[in-house]
Amino acid sequence: MTDSRIRHVTVSGLRLHLRRGEPNMLWVNGQDLLLLNNTAAEFIEAFIEVMSHHRDNLDAGEFKHEIAHRMRQRYPRVPPEVLIRDFDNIYGTLLEISKGSCPMCEMSLETRETDPRRWTAPPRMDLALTYSCNDNCYFCYTGGPRKVTELSTVDWEKAIDKLWDSGVPQIVFTGGEPTLRGDLVQLVEHSR
Repeated sequence: MTDSRIRHVTVSGLRLHLRRGEPNMLWVNGQDLLLLNNTAAEFIEAFIEVMSHHRDNLDAGEFKHEIAHRMRQRYPRVPPEVLIRDFDNIYGTLLEISKGSCPMCEMSLETRETDPRRWTAPPRMDLALTYSCNDNCYFCYTGGPRKVTELSTVDWEKAIDKLWDSGVPQIVFTGGEPTLRGDLVQLVEHSR
């Protein structure tokens, strides 16, 4: 069975969500999806683990050595300086992508097709919090009177937790007009 848990970290404007499996999927700042080979996924997983546990206690050199130490447990024959160099290449690529560089056009990264039927979960879920709206747009799919019982805050929080546990790294709140919900801020906070 594939581990669908999401590993994530946010550091210096770089937000990463990693879902291990076939394929290994990495979302950079919620917009770019990269399919990683196992070695690259292991580097990212080590980075996320180190930054999650030692975020305030390590300088750049120390955290690279910690990542190299973790990777040497998997690849004992590879010298630490090679592991650090490989990590620097991966991290530099992620920083360029986070700044808006196109992975295929500007960075010449290899493209790879994937079969969504093999994914453990979708990459994003849209949640219609409400069908209420204070506009009356003629083209809107929520047009016309709708008598729908909305989920409570607690029920939405349970749904968000289930999506996270299933490996969905990103949710979008939609409606109607989601800002009409008095608990929108609470739901956004819970989804973090």
